[in-house]
Amino acid sequence: MAILLVEDDLEICAMLKAYLETENFEVVAAHDGREACKKFEERSWELVLLDLMIPVIGGMDVLQVIRKKSVVPVIIISAKDTEADKTLGLGLGADDYITKPFSVTEVLARIKANIRRATQYGMPAEKDEVLQAGEIVMDLSDYTVTKAGEKIDLTAKEFEILKLLMKNPKKVYTKEQIYSLVWNDAYFGDENAVNVHLSRLRNELEDETLSRSGMRKEISGITRELKKILDEDRDSYLTVFTDKKEMMELVVQINRLLEKHLKTKADFNRSELASKRMLSNISHDIKTPMTVVLGYLEIMRLQGSGNGEMLEKTEQKAQSVMELINQFFTLAKLEAGDTDLELSKLDIGGICRETVLGFYEILTEKDFQVEIIVPEEAVFVQGNKEALQRILFNLISNVIRYGWEGKYLGVALREDEKMVYIDVTDKGKGIDKKFAENVFERLFTMEDSRSRKVQGNGLGLTIAKNLALQMGGDIVLDSIPFERTTFTLLLKKY
Repeated sequence: MAILLVEDDLEICAMLKAYLETENFEVVAAHDGREACKKFEERSWELVLLDLMIPVIGGMDVLQVIRKKSVVPVIIISAKDTEADKTLGLGLGADDYITKPFSVTEVLARIKANIRRATQYGMPAEKDEVLQAGEIVMDLSDYTVTKAGEKIDLTAKEFEILKLLMKNPKKVYTKEQIYSLVWNDAYFGDENAVNVHLSRLRNELEDETLSRSGMRKEISGITRELKKILDEDRDSYLTVFTDKKEMMELVVQINRLLEKHLKTKADFNRSELASKRMLSNISHDIKTPMTVVLGYLEIMRLQGSGNGEMLEKTEQKAQSVMELINQFFTLAKLEAGDTDLELSKLDIGGICRETVLGFYEILTEKDFQVEIIVPEEAVFVQGNKEALQRILFNLISNVIRYGWEGKYLGVALREDEKMVYIDVTDKGKGIDKKFAENVFERLFTMEDSRSRKVQGNGLGLTIAKNLALQMGGDIVLDSIPFERTTFTLLLKKY
């Protein structure tokens, strides 16, 4: 099976090529966008691995060229890890998105999953060749979809998602279930891919009559949102031209916004953009060599070459360095306001249980007593699932790292009319009052205040605090030395 690997870093190219060839793939490399487009035309491919930050022609442009001519599976591999980058890449037609640094075994698994999904299109047509739901007709024999007689162009993934939903009209699927059934593989935890394809499907199938009937309400909602942007001093703007009364009100709000912000923040925006570009470039330059180091170490361990114990220790240290780098850049993006968290209604009780379960082995190994007080009924908060998991992970890691002497972890969930509170408690040495105000500061590790066997980097609590504040919440500390130390996460009730 032939794979086109588009990557400008020669070491990553060599590493992936060497590993994939041991799995019986033929790998041909291209090191810039022009070479990639040329090689793509020369023959047929089972899959394309595409980096975004490549010279001559950018990765996104290469993706558009490929999608105009082929539905071959495309997996983006990039150090660009923002939601905007992922959404844009998937929206332009990529089938999957992997961020650097990556595990070569995960890359292999995703390659096989995408090729497996793509080859299904060469199978004989299913018995139920035509599916219909209202004006929407799906012909499984030639993979076409029409609405009211008009053909709708869908990507392969969108077609499979729509087929799944049309064949099971009375069944409700979670995003994880859709991913597993359509991608034919285990869920990797990135629901953004499913979100993008579902959003595109809704846009393609939206009923125009319903859209027109809801226009006035939408306009009023936009007006209210713009007023809120001004009153809360948000950095946003919107431009609309119209002679309708509702739209004229929007123009008034827009003019206020422009007058207040654009004149005073132009220089700031330019400097902020330059800082973000510098941060992105530095992140890429650091992640790329670490990806090579980790990749070769993993390959050597998998193939049994070299001293196993030494390789394992080296790989662990490299992973630790990579974790520290990622935490630095995560915090930098949070403090620069470069991380947008999509908030939704979430069952925080389920997230608490899942997170604690992830620590089962290490808690058992260290002989911790674990006490979980979480109501059986759902407790809903307004938050971001990934951010909440990150916060709870950091708080529990903090218990293991600094409160290990108490051999106790408590996680309790409580609520009042407006807020939800999650108490994460240990019974270690505690935190002296003179340090209590500093624990959320960057790089503060409480070296003089708490005994610790596991070294920390002083970023975990800072990141947790920043994420909580971005969701309209907070984290507070209450510590009685040698008795109880509790970090409480406050969240807005949904």
